Amino acid sequence: MKTIAKSLLPLFILSSCSTQVIVAKGMVSNKLAPCKSKPNCVSSFDKRDSHYIGSLNLKMSESEIIEKVIILLKERTDVEVITVKEGYIHAVFTTPLLKFKDDVEFLIIKNTIHFRSESRVGYSDFGTNRKRIEEFKDYLKKKF
Repeated sequence: MKTIAKSLLPLFILSSCSTQVIVAKGMVSNKLAPCKSKPNCVSSFDKRDSHYIGSLNLKMSESEIIEKVIILLKERTDVEVITVKEGYIHAVFTTPLLKFKDDVEFLIIKNTIHFRSESRVGYSDFGTNRKRIEEFKDYLKKKF
């Protein structure tokens, strides 16, 4: 019996690690959390050139912006909206080929949307998070 348990232990450890859910960093001092040093993250609150991405001002109320962002997210097939609370949205994007997950956060303050997008695994994302946020900003500007 002990031999079976010992042989199953590595399998249990590996399976528990692979199902671990990593969530977005959330807010720190009423801002989106800063990026780490890896180049797989962008944030409108991070002033380092390699991580900075601009926020977006829209001529709508905070509640209207939240509504529009959710509508746009739900139009996509590669995203799941995880959390929606006052002024904050957390969504998880899944890359089509390798199924990597990226946490994307939106913080709406008055009529400004702040962004944070970070890959869960790997060192570099080859610009995927930056490109995603820029496309999302362009789409919002054109649509609204």
